[in-house]
Amino acid sequence: MTKRYPIFGLANVLAQGAYFALLLLKPNFIPNEFITRFIAHILLPTNIGLARKFEGWNMGIISNALCTLWMNLTLLITPNQALHSVFHCLSFATWILHLLSFCYFFSFKLIPPSGQFRVGYKSLTHKGFTFCVFYPTSNPTSVRANFIGSDQAMDNLYESTTNTVNLPRAFFNLTFHFLRKIKIYASVGAPIISPDKLPFDTTNKKFVPVIFSHGLGTHRNAYSSFCCELASHGHVVFSIDHVEEVKKTLRDVPGGETRRKYLAKRVNEVRTLLDSLQKGELLTELFDTQVPLAFEKLIVMGHSYGGSTSLQIACEDKRVHDCVLLDPSMVAFKKEEELTRKLHCDMIMVESETWNTEEPRYEIRERNNLLFNSQNGSKKRAIYSIFKRSDHVTFTDLTLLLAPGMKLFTKKLAILGEVRDNMAYLVNLVSKYVELSIAKDNTEKTNQKCKELIKSLEKDTRLTNLRVLD
Repeated sequence: MTKRYPIFGLANVLAQGAYFALLLLKPNFIPNEFITRFIAHILLPTNIGLARKFEGWNMGIISNALCTLWMNLTLLITPNQALHSVFHCLSFATWILHLLSFCYFFSFKLIPPSGQFRVGYKSLTHKGFTFCVFYPTSNPTSVRANFIGSDQAMDNLYESTTNTVNLPRAFFNLTFHFLRKIKIYASVGAPIISPDKLPFDTTNKKFVPVIFSHGLGTHRNAYSSFCCELASHGHVVFSIDHVEEVKKTLRDVPGGETRRKYLAKRVNEVRTLLDSLQKGELLTELFDTQVPLAFEKLIVMGHSYGGSTSLQIACEDKRVHDCVLLDPSMVAFKKEEELTRKLHCDMIMVESETWNTEEPRYEIRERNNLLFNSQNGSKKRAIYSIFKRSDHVTFTDLTLLLAPGMKLFTKKLAILGEVRDNMAYLVNLVSKYVELSIAKDNTEKTNQKCKELIKSLEKDTRLTNLRVLD
């Protein structure tokens, strides 16, 4: 079962249905009056409170609470009064809405990591910014990390959600509260494995560092499916919480001052983290043991604005070995001056199918093509493809959790039924590419692996416009 439904909400739907059944079957039977009052006065409000504590509230809480309210008001008024019938009709109507809400306000489960290790999780504030670390562990704790790790994460989500839709903050907090209760597949505070247990011999018993940069309006845990997958294969993934003016940046023109300002801030944060990691003391203090990193295999990756962050770092920092761009938003760059630069590292770029037409002013495909074509003659591998039947939001875990609402209220999600399959596919694709990147040593064995990967991509019907420079 890949869908998650609110258990307490379902319990209330059934209890509300039982309430109406009792009224219809034997409205004058005294024991039934006691039961209906118990349901309306005690059971339903208690379940609503328990839902907030253990599951969080989603959009269904509105119909749930209204139905409960009308039921209680109905029981407080004698049957011969006109308002009794009005409240009774309102309670039944909102019960139907609550029942229907289960068709729209579910969430998909996150993608579990497939590697041989469990995943540990730690977060740290360092030199003015916060980042988290996903890493392999063989001794997980019983405490799983929260999907929403800070109030800033909710602030970012609110800013991006209300960029085009006017939504009161109180309503947002009420209906998006369940996000605070979601747990990711990572154990807080678990010990990191010994480098002797790493499953590959191409890094001299060192962990491959991966830097993940999130999209505008999201947060450090919003791509946990990618981060946990890579950590489960023995890598150490760092995801930074970038703090910026989300609405102002979204509304800035392509190449505008705000976009470039926050891109520079993001790049500075990543490079500051890399400098600290390379010195070695930061991870030693965090894990109480030495954590050797294979900087010669350093990988940067990101989605949307995080993709442009990763690209800029790959252009500026010679330490980068490979770059993974997931539907990058490169509108902060000057096309002819900055997107024609040759990278000193390998690159893979995956573009969603619909974003180019949804946001024509961003010139997504034109800019992607310009970057890819400019790598011709660089003597580095570059792969570029379009992921069919996908949207820009396909690449983040937030879509797994908010997909039905996105489909119902926004134009950001075209196909609901393929959301989780698409995410699972992308996670697997990135994982395979990272393993290939790490193994690259110009030997016949690795070259053969590269050819096999490219052949499999060419045969994959979910990818189109596949182009390779090698």
